Amino acid sequence: MKEVEKQLADFRASFESPEAYHTFLKNYQLVDPTVEMEPDPDLRAFGNIEYLFRVRAIVRLFVDKKLNLLVRLALDNAVATRGEALRAENPGLTGDELRARVEADLTREKLIEWVQELAARAKITMHDESYRAGLERFLALTSGKAAVVE
Repeated sequence: MKEVEKQLADFRASFESPEAYHTFLKNYQLVDPTVEMEPDPDLRAFGNIEYLFRVRAIVRLFVDKKLNLLVRLALDNAVATRGEALRAENPGLTGDELRARVEADLTREKLIEWVQELAARAKITMHDESYRAGLERFLALTSGKAAVVE
């Protein structure tokens, strides 16, 4: 997973200094095998930042495949039902441009539906305040009601 290694290297490089990265790891109770730290017996495997980046990549692959499948199954019907209206609004659209526009809209719609479905089935826990606020706004905007996000 060379992509994961690059993302992790970019992440490490995004900190102002090695000390700032070390502080980040300590604050979030994470370990990085490339950083000398005092061993903490309370940290388990999930506290390894390399492991977290690999899991994130696997989840991303799953999400991309599932979302692509949802879009692919609905795309032809969506192009057929939305095509005329889009052509009327944008008379210069080619067939490929029309299909790409419908696909982008459909991808956004399917993602929103999927997140709303997941939010309805389970409580979403976000530990980072900025992500929590962003997810709350996203769910509120897409569903018209506040969601339970802890």
